[in-house]
Amino acid sequence: MEYLLIFFICVFSGILTGLLGVGGGIVIVPLFLTILPLFGITFSLQEIIGISATCVFINSAATLFYRRKEKFLPIETILPLLIFVIIGTISGAYLSDFAPRNLILLIFIAVSLFSLYLISLLQILLL
Repeated sequence: MEYLLIFFICVFSGILTGLLGVGGGIVIVPLFLTILPLFGITFSLQEIIGISATCVFINSAATLFYRRKEKFLPIETILPLLIFVIIGTISGAYLSDFAPRNLILLIFIAVSLFSLYLISLLQILLL
């Protein structure tokens, strides 16, 4: 049962990633924090973020592979970004060992709200 729920959450995240470019942080983290405990399945926040990051990586790699012929992302752009993302991910993972759970959750909420604000602002500007 546990693996089936996790499977559906990750597939749902993958569909949203392919469709909208969102997934891990917006789908997996909230669902793992709210839905799974209803079924007696709990993970620490650090584990959930690790699972989310893994799913984002896999989803991004799959999307890149699927859209590789569209020429939207030249290799000259992807390689430097990859290096910066790896540095940021390792730094964030290291910091998560020391940060309290509530601080991590607060940062997650702040980043999510800021993203929502930016998306809303972009929608207004595009109208």
